Amino acid sequence: MNKRNRIKHEMASHTIRKFKKRIADKPLAFVVVIVVAFIGMLFVVNPRAATFTANSEAENGALSGSASQQTDGTVSGGKAVKFGTATTSSWACTSAAPVFQNGAWDYSAGKNAAGSIVDSACGFPQDSVHFTGQNDSTSLDNEIDSHVWSPTCADALGDLVDTDDPTCVTPSTSTLQANSAQNFVITNMTPAGHNSVSAYSNVWAHGYTGVVDDYKTLTSTYNLSMPINSHTSAWAMHDDWFKEPNSPNDWADYELMIQYDFTNNGDCPSSWNNGANDWGVVANNVMIDGVAWHVCDGENPMHADGTCDQSIDDSCGAIVFKLGATEADRPALPTTSGTINIKAMVTWLETHNVPGQNYPFMQKGSSVANLSAGWEICTTGGVPEKFYGNGFTVNATH
Repeated sequence: MNKRNRIKHEMASHTIRKFKKRIADKPLAFVVVIVVAFIGMLFVVNPRAATFTANSEAENGALSGSASQQTDGTVSGGKAVKFGTATTSSWACTSAAPVFQNGAWDYSAGKNAAGSIVDSACGFPQDSVHFTGQNDSTSLDNEIDSHVWSPTCADALGDLVDTDDPTCVTPSTSTLQANSAQNFVITNMTPAGHNSVSAYSNVWAHGYTGVVDDYKTLTSTYNLSMPINSHTSAWAMHDDWFKEPNSPNDWADYELMIQYDFTNNGDCPSSWNNGANDWGVVANNVMIDGVAWHVCDGENPMHADGTCDQSIDDSCGAIVFKLGATEADRPALPTTSGTINIKAMVTWLETHNVPGQNYPFMQKGSSVANLSAGWEICTTGGVPEKFYGNGFTVNATH
């Protein structure tokens, strides 16, 4: 997502030069006018398209005009190509930030390419290519959300105030442009100085339910880009929710965050006290499919039998897998991609006990409630920044 050294295209403007030469005062006087028109460029030129460039990042950008797909490992032969991520001249769904009062907002009025009013949760029909093994026939679509749930505002001096404060000058904004779950961009502006999460802009796969242990496999892939700079605080992640067995909660209990790219992300404390909303590292160098993670626990205290205490935040709280063996190993990349073994991570949580307790982080037999990927954004330093969704899949077998 932005995540990353966006490749911008330069449009070469065509130039027409006319030369005239008049020949006069000759026998059989006449005038010869020669007009030479040279059109330098009639299409977008990508300087990378004319040369071979080695690049390990996937190129998933939208094509310009009638150009054909190319990669950085081929020579385009002069075709008009847009390289980069989630770039296009028109979008199937667009949504600008709403005029909002103090408080959270998820949805905003916008227009799609046909001029129809839509909200910021751009919905797309079932995609059985990128989302396999869906087992909830009541909800097979997918959606993309701006999801600014804690907006803020800067006053004339740059101090943060509520969005309904009369001194509010520059409120948070978010614009969503999307063609699919594989091709979208979020443009977020959150004023400088905001140190807590303001937005979780994400793509959400519907259609998955049931006990995780009953899945043969449950994995997800991602390709996201975001800005890595000194004024942005954000991280790319999966945010998956699960429901414990026999829970009275009508939706979900456990929040499993899987974070894999970071810019100005605060350290998870090295000590942990098992208190409400108390965060701390509980495991380092956890290997999942050969990849090292560390686990940061923010779950609430459980009942003695390990079940969720619904009186605290109406859920069990959150636990986080962070990429890297330790906090010092967290990556900061303009574009990141990979595969998440969701079942393996849930299994680890179901088979490892909370430190000092006789119950695991997650009760065995927990079921899927929600699977998504995107970015938690604290601030963009008051500058509009782009977060690109270049690919998201969920693959399940039963």
